[in-house]
Formats: sequence, C-alpha cells, structure tokens
Amino acid sequence: MTRHAPLSQSSFYAKYRRRGRAWMLIVMMGTLSFGGLTHAKETQRVEALGVINGNMTARNSQVDITVFLSGQPLFQATEATDAEAISVLTIEQAQLLTQDGKTFRVQKNVTLPDGKQGIVRLPVQVQIDGKPVLSTVTENSLGVVVTLSTPSQRVALMPVGPVQITVPAEYRGDINMQWRVLGDTSLPTE
Repeated sequence: MTRHAPLSQSSFYAKYRRRGRAWMLIVMMGTLSFGGLTHAKETQRVEALGVINGNMTARNSQVDITVFLSGQPLFQATEATDAEAISVLTIEQAQLLTQDGKTFRVQKNVTLPDGKQGIVRLPVQVQIDGKPVLSTVTENSLGVVVTLSTPSQRVALMPVGPVQITVPAEYRGDINMQWRVLGDTSLPTE
C-alpha cells in the first residue's frame, strides 16, 4: 500500500492560482475581442487660443473675454452612404440661451484650475452639406438637444461668432473648455 504525503499548503494555493490566471486570461481576451463593438468612433480637436489680450470687459467681480475660434467644427459627421443618417445632436452638459433663426447660443459652466467657476457662451449653427439649416433646439437633463429637420449623413455643428468667456476678475491662468457633442439616429433617453 502506497501512502501519499498530504498536499502542502503552498502547492494547494498554487494549483488555484494557475486556474485563476487562466480564467483571467480568457476574460481579458473576450473583453479585447468585443471591445471594438461597444465603443463609438470619437474624434477630438484641440484649439489653443494663446494669450488673450483683446476685448475684455470688467464687471463687478468678473471679466468677460471675447475671442474668435478658427472656424473648426465642434462636431462633424461625414459617413459613408451605407451608414444611418444622423437626426439628433446632443451637446452634453450645456444650457440653451437663445435661438434666432438658424443660429442658437449655448452656455456651459467651466471649472477653473483654482476651483472657481467660469462660464463659456458660444453661438453655433447646424450645417448639412455645408449649408446652414433650421433645426429644433430644446434643453433637457442631458444638455442641449438639436433635432434636425431632415436626417443626414453629412452634418456639422459650427461656431458662427465669438466665444464669450466669463471668469472671476482675479483669475490668472489657463482655461480648459471641453464640448462633447453626440450624433445619433434617434432622441436620447434621459
């Protein structure tokens, strides 16, 4: 009769560690293979305004700065003919200020590096195939929702006037504005 020595504690745990590593590898491979299916195409544009020395208006405790952007679109979709047409744009975490014909003004709060709050106001316009179009603009808990009159695969959201930035009068430093615009084929749910 052969007698087996009991498993030592270190070999007992080593056996389960190897199994755990194998399962982790399988989960990671599955995540990597399906990761491309869950992520939408995103593009990001960065525009450096440089030192702003012009058009500053002092108010009591705040300063209004007016500056023009280069004309690059905030959002642009130029999809192939087999893609679904975009019918709704959502400007996340923004508020609607005014709408005048084909142009509307949006506002977004910005947290400055020192922790204080600033405000950015921007007039924008929806363009389809390079031409401004009339669209329905509303505000909900997600942000500003722009419903296009006719869905299209070639949509752009363009700044059409100066950006007005309001910061505390004593603020000195960088201002980081991030605008997230989503294009979709149907209305987003809240």
